[in-house]
Amino acid sequence: MISYTPLFRASQPLRDRDIVIYAVGVRPYSPEKELEDLTSDRSRVFFYSIDELPRRTPQVLNRFYDYWRNRLRPRGNCV
Repeated sequence: MISYTPLFRASQPLRDRDIVIYAVGVRPYSPEKELEDLTSDRSRVFFYSIDELPRRTPQVLNRFYDYWRNRLRPRGNCV
């Protein structure tokens, strides 16, 4: 029998360290509830059909970049 660890439990050490988790699911194969549990925030879960992935991936990356720029990067620092 293969051992299975739920994503929520496996990702808990990351959330404990305040690491932001994003999830991309492929419809109709990805379990929506499980990905929401993984991220702990519905706004960080994205679902696309397999045909949409190449076109939609930049949107996911832009969302992460906006989060980093607005919340994580100290104000007044120039890079």
